[in-house]
Amino acid sequence: MLKFQKNKIKNNEKYLKLILLNFLLFSLPSSFGQDIKCDFESLNINEDELVPTCDKSNAPGNYFIYCSGRIIQAVNYHQILVGNDSKYFVDQPTKLEASVVQQKFDEMFPKSVKVKDMDRDKLQNFMNEYFDDPMSNTTALQSCKNISNFQSKPPTLAKIKDDKMREWAFELNERWKELCIQIPADANNPTHNSLIYLPNPSIRPGSRFREVYYWDSYWTIKGLLASELPELVKGMLENFVVLIKNHGFINNGGRIYYNMRSQPPLFTPMVNEYYKYTKDKEFLNDIIPIMEKELEFWTVNRSVEFKKGCRNFTMYQYRTESTVPRPESFCADVITAINSKEANKAKLWQNLASAAESGMDFSSRWMRNPEQPKLEEIITTSIVPYDLNAFICGNYRILSELFTALGKKKKANHYKKLYLKLRADFRNVFLYDKEENKYGWYDYNLETKENNINFYSSMAVPLFTQCYDTSEKPSVAERIYNTMKNYGAFEKAKGAEDYYGVQVSTVDSGLQWDAHNIWPNHEHMVVLGLFNSGKENLKQEALYLAKKWIIANYRLYSQCIEKPMWEKLSATGTSGKGGEYVPQLGFGWSIGTVMDFLQIFNDQIKFNSTELPNVTPKKCF
Repeated sequence: MLKFQKNKIKNNEKYLKLILLNFLLFSLPSSFGQDIKCDFESLNINEDELVPTCDKSNAPGNYFIYCSGRIIQAVNYHQILVGNDSKYFVDQPTKLEASVVQQKFDEMFPKSVKVKDMDRDKLQNFMNEYFDDPMSNTTALQSCKNISNFQSKPPTLAKIKDDKMREWAFELNERWKELCIQIPADANNPTHNSLIYLPNPSIRPGSRFREVYYWDSYWTIKGLLASELPELVKGMLENFVVLIKNHGFINNGGRIYYNMRSQPPLFTPMVNEYYKYTKDKEFLNDIIPIMEKELEFWTVNRSVEFKKGCRNFTMYQYRTESTVPRPESFCADVITAINSKEANKAKLWQNLASAAESGMDFSSRWMRNPEQPKLEEIITTSIVPYDLNAFICGNYRILSELFTALGKKKKANHYKKLYLKLRADFRNVFLYDKEENKYGWYDYNLETKENNINFYSSMAVPLFTQCYDTSEKPSVAERIYNTMKNYGAFEKAKGAEDYYGVQVSTVDSGLQWDAHNIWPNHEHMVVLGLFNSGKENLKQEALYLAKKWIIANYRLYSQCIEKPMWEKLSATGTSGKGGEYVPQLGFGWSIGTVMDFLQIFNDQIKFNSTELPNVTPKKCF
């Protein structure tokens, strides 16, 4: 039996503590460098007027512990946290039923006592007595005892021509065992922890991300299929079906504090990847109504009507309903509110949570002034993002193709019409073609009623989802590639030894979805968007970018005894920086992206000793 759950996590948390000071200015909002307390009470807000991230309607047994109330305020104010990470608390299971723990807290700290006046030592003792470690035996989360039909050397990976890359792929293949989690049926107890019960094993990202996540899973699934693990993929898809049936959508992650927000809608592409691999029409026929239900959520809850020029459009945006500090980032959001001139703190918190729903939390693209971004001036709900609409556009196309495969022509034609209409509207809303060197898709700002002409690596998403007319002349894909080139997307960063990949943006904001970070999922969409364009020259560029990404990851992996696979990389050739937490290890989508590149280009990737020199690994952390 694997001993991953406790040992691996404890090693990672030891590492997180070690490097926390080095990354503190990157890991937390700029206000954390000042002497500002995480004081929710100082904002003088009536919590009853806010919309929490979970409540008695969707988490009746413990919402008052993990999504609102005085305990979460007190623990964060007095920093009874490991690594100053708010997520640590909301992942801690209670040793008794949540209602009993709340009662004990109220007895120890009557409501007449303000949070700031609570005795810290007394609070620490309370936490020690009634809460456990997030990865302790009292949590329902366990490592997988085994992975069905796991192979140490899957035939798909064995086809990789480069000897060093093939062996590396086999090593990465073993990581699935470490990242595999499950919740036993007899541990489905929502009164003791914040986990959402899911019946099948899943792959988690890694480090502080102890549970399954939505959009991460697409790239994880790509890797699992390269590892020839379709049964595990099927189980993960069935887990998402549970979430859709229970909530109407797929939560951001597998915790109750994510009950009010989703992530980029990639469930349909996930099912499509599974179907292409297995040709399982029975499963497809059963699951396709659920795929439609998820898209219905976005249509009903995330669509927005507006006028551009003299035409009316209905498009999609990230717009959660919650108006409270995110529980997993409670302190960061409270301090951002304290630091903000925005009188409407509820709206500020809604915008922060909506940016988290985008998966790009945080980025200059969500700020009122992207060139000089301030987190306190976030306006996510005033932005209509092109990549979200491209994902939904691509979902319509995929559904049309899948209904065709099932012989359901009426449904296939219905979704083809939706695809073509959204593709046309997409062009009219997001395409900027007044300057050829900036030809491309850009977010639409509902406040300024203009497109924000700023580059982000997500410009490749419409290529990836094929939300453009491939027959258009001159080639849309080539023009997008040239625009990315004009923005410097394919140039190495200043001071870097080599080029590693496309930076998220040209804005050096300190936010993790800006320069100089490169994210695996974005790099994958850039590569696949170019590769599937049908243009031979762009296919060669895709191969070049894939090789550079593989080199960057392998160098960082091989130079350390710990063999890390990072959540994100820096264009300078190190792990990525920025955001509300220290750099994370694991890592699901990083492994999946590398594996997919290696299996796509298995006979074209060959490295010499100059590109990948042999190094003696050292202890890095």
